[in-house]
Amino acid sequence: MTFRLRNNSLASLGALLLLLPSCSSRPEGVLDEDNLADLLADLYVGESYTVIEGSSEISASGLDSVRRVLRQSTLRNHGLTQADFDSTLSWYGHNLERYSEVCEKVIETLERREREAAAMGNDRQAAAGSSLWTGPVSRRLAEAETMTFELPGKSLKKGERLEWQFKTINQTGPVETFMAVRYADGTTGFQTRSLSSIGVQTVGLQTDTARTISSVYGYLRSRQAEPLLLDSILLTAQPYNATLYYEINTQRTFSP
Repeated sequence: MTFRLRNNSLASLGALLLLLPSCSSRPEGVLDEDNLADLLADLYVGESYTVIEGSSEISASGLDSVRRVLRQSTLRNHGLTQADFDSTLSWYGHNLERYSEVCEKVIETLERREREAAAMGNDRQAAAGSSLWTGPVSRRLAEAETMTFELPGKSLKKGERLEWQFKTINQTGPVETFMAVRYADGTTGFQTRSLSSIGVQTVGLQTDTARTISSVYGYLRSRQAEPLLLDSILLTAQPYNATLYYEINTQRTFSP
């Protein structure tokens, strides 16, 4: 997903800061330029997601709720409260030259992230020949909502390694994942994981070299109180790798 910086986003905030008086030395508790730039970039990305949500059938009140949740989640991920953020903006409003530097850093940060996303997209495109995912690449899961999938395995070869990859945008609580492969003889191999870190996640599943694959299925369940945003969802089949095959020993097997 690509985000384009609109000049009025930072300019409107800058106009608001112009209304505040002036002081020079940054007090304790006020974010420095680099940390504030990272925070503002994250807030801008979150706002971009609400624009996407607004293009769907979500209600106006629901959209406001999403904006509020994303803002709170972003501040929490940076270890801040709304009061901390307000204090930081107030101080930079007194020191507009410093805020101008922050704006430049925000633009640089967003452009750097866009380049990194493009590079990742090229890597994903290179693997597109083995892509299995047929659902939407971005999802919004409500509290305790579960996303499931099931795909036929007739195109999969024995011993291939499955990789389910996605990016959590605003994760604040554990995310439970389950991925399984069903074999033609009725046996099922599966892996469960609980994910707690925000960002790109990869869940792997090693298939058996001695069994024919019938299907692949799994689910992802959000355990956080606010909606969870997922992006860049992909499921790929990687060729058999003898070095990684040992992972099958950490999985569980069910035989009827």
